[in-house]
Amino acid sequence: MTQIEVCLDSNDLAKLEQNVNVSYNAGADRIELCYDLSSGGLTPSQQAISIARQAFRQRAGLLVMIRPRAGDFVYSAEELLVMKRQIEVAAQLGVNGVVFGTLTRQNALDEVVLQALMPLCHSLNLHVTFHRAFDQLSNKATALAELVSYGVNRVLSNGTPWGADLGAVDGISTLKNIIRWADNAIELVVGGGVNPDNIQQLHHHLIGRSAGKAARVSFHANSGVMQNDVVDGTKLHEMRNHVLS
Repeated sequence: MTQIEVCLDSNDLAKLEQNVNVSYNAGADRIELCYDLSSGGLTPSQQAISIARQAFRQRAGLLVMIRPRAGDFVYSAEELLVMKRQIEVAAQLGVNGVVFGTLTRQNALDEVVLQALMPLCHSLNLHVTFHRAFDQLSNKATALAELVSYGVNRVLSNGTPWGADLGAVDGISTLKNIIRWADNAIELVVGGGVNPDNIQQLHHHLIGRSAGKAARVSFHANSGVMQNDVVDGTKLHEMRNHVLS
């Protein structure tokens, strides 16, 4: 079944609880919890994680962003230690997975960081999504194979260059290539402007009959299901109906 993931900002804790509750009741399969989405999303506070865990109840889909600072995805040894501690704390608070991206200055995967973080995540039974930093990689096909070898479960992309301010509809051609390269060994999470008006088009091209064999694809939404910074349960329910029809 095609799943729907909602990305939520934890800047306002009262609003966060409301948004997680609405997402839960509207049938969201997963929540990606971040802090300060205006900077691309950072690691949320322990209090925010606890609130989200309680509001999302026992549904196994609470994911937390692990990103200690804004800016690029090239991390120092000191920042790596911070990320490891953030992962450990998130696991203690009951999350089901984490989201992070790590690159070299040459826009390749930073395997030193992956070698440090992936065994930790596996030991804590956490699913791992590679952040949209993936869209900054120079060789996506090779990177996918490497991510699979490390045991990464999902990769988030909209098929357009990071920072280009384009949506997933603009990246359909690249997204199709990612699906082909992934060969069902890793799940593609399609994010970036996904909303009730375009999810059918995306589903048709990437998962539907026109796409050939069934692919491991899910959809990630933020602004497309929000109204004045509050999750619109009707929009989210509409998106679920589109992917289930």
